[in-house]
Amino acid sequence: MREEDPWLTTDAIAAATGKGVRILIVDSGVETSHPVFEGREIESFCLDETCVPVRVQQEASGSDAFGHGTAVASILQAHVPAATLASLRVLGGDLRSHSEHVVAGVEWGIDRGFDVINCSFGSSSDQHLRAYKRLVDRAFCRGTILVSACNNVDYRKTDYPASFPTVISTDYAAMDADQIGRRAGQLVEFVANGRDVPVAWRDGGYRKNTGSSFAAPHVAALVAKIRELRPRWNACDVKAQLYRVAGEGLVG
Repeated sequence: MREEDPWLTTDAIAAATGKGVRILIVDSGVETSHPVFEGREIESFCLDETCVPVRVQQEASGSDAFGHGTAVASILQAHVPAATLASLRVLGGDLRSHSEHVVAGVEWGIDRGFDVINCSFGSSSDQHLRAYKRLVDRAFCRGTILVSACNNVDYRKTDYPASFPTVISTDYAAMDADQIGRRAGQLVEFVANGRDVPVAWRDGGYRKNTGSSFAAPHVAALVAKIRELRPRWNACDVKAQLYRVAGEGLVG
């Protein structure tokens, strides 16, 4: 570690609120009019797929094609209320997209200087391996920390961007909302609460959802807390801090 030592204390991390940290939710969009976000401004963007290559454009009001992105945002809202949230809709109503569109969207977020990008999705196709590798390297070099969900069936299965060492990849389990665990010797190194998680949903609704998609924002919130306190730390520094706090209940 550099001059930012000593390590952050558990109390300091638990007390952080994400102030000054910009988080981009790359997902199915966020229903910004949902009551859970009352009083919070969330910028909304989407892809204009009529252009080649695709480009990002701002939306006048936030919408969610499925409900998935709203759920992710509601978890972040609960744990880092002072962070700045933005939404980029890349997934459609079936939670599918083209990898080249996803990569273009995340690259846009990196170039815009977001501190943390939450990717509650993945692709198992090796066809776009190089594109995802360039994306992950770009994030690391620019200081953006990618937090990604892994394969819901088997965390050991290859999934991009989760299967890269500088991505903070997350599996799910039945855990307390303020806990994070660690798996030694795996590319998907962290585990967080992702079973029967109460979340907001589209059309002003609420539900309980299960999966790594909902564990990832718990970890993204913890990353945002660390980033608030150590803004100069890169992904490796943040991951080293996560190793120290895993299992100590610090999502908070």
